[in-house]
Amino acid sequence: MTPNIPSATNSQTVYRLKYRPLLLLLVILLLALGIHALVRGSPLVLFLICLFNAGWMFACAQLLRIVISPSSIAYHNSGLYTIETSWANVTGILTLEFPLVGPI
Repeated sequence: MTPNIPSATNSQTVYRLKYRPLLLLLVILLLALGIHALVRGSPLVLFLICLFNAGWMFACAQLLRIVISPSSIAYHNSGLYTIETSWANVTGILTLEFPLVGPI
């Protein structure tokens, strides 16, 4: 099976998370919710939970990516690990349908 990938004009192509803008919007909303809770006199732990979740979502939006180069393909997951292999190890590329998300 020959992969159907458009040729890159530079040495590598980076694909980011499909819902990255939505994730960044959720980061802003979580920070606003945390600040609102802090101003209204809610416990500090509620603000810290909102801050932690907003930071995690921001990191996911920035770090989660697939990098394709002529020699290899690499998947970077939230800064925790990276899976990289040469094209010789790739047997095919599939599109999977996920409920409520669409094709990935």
